[in-house]
Amino acid sequence: MFLLTLFLSTFLQLSVTLHTFFFTKTSIEYSTKDKKYQISISLYADDLDKALIAEGLPALHLHEKAETATANEIVHKYISQHLIIKHDGKSLPMTWIGMEKGEEPQVLWCYLDAPAPKFKKGQIWNTLLLPASESQKNIVTFVPQSNNSQYLLFQQDQMTLNINP
Repeated sequence: MFLLTLFLSTFLQLSVTLHTFFFTKTSIEYSTKDKKYQISISLYADDLDKALIAEGLPALHLHEKAETATANEIVHKYISQHLIIKHDGKSLPMTWIGMEKGEEPQVLWCYLDAPAPKFKKGQIWNTLLLPASESQKNIVTFVPQSNNSQYLLFQQDQMTLNINP
């Protein structure tokens, strides 16, 4: 019985701390009420730590302890450098709203918003966590003012994609 308990507790702990898929999910959706893009990003905290370390920044261990003001600043800076939305060649400034732990173990949700001017030509550049893992994929759902959803997949060989108004 002791061995079974030990095995199960070890297995459960490993299943919580390890995952086999490396991806982020991002939603960029136009809000008619606020006339802005509402941006939500779901990612694994341990993958974020690996990416931060790869850039010479400290690991935050957000899945292990409470969020701090410094953590918000570091995550906001990282996201701002790795997720860029351009309209007609101009980068949109993103405002940090905050982050929270998700219902799943180690999942973090980050929230931002950005102005949403009308545009003719647009691009999204997404390199979130890409340097930390060769198998990293970033899935983006983009819903512009026209309400025509676009589903985009970013990976090592495709970091920039065009978007339609």
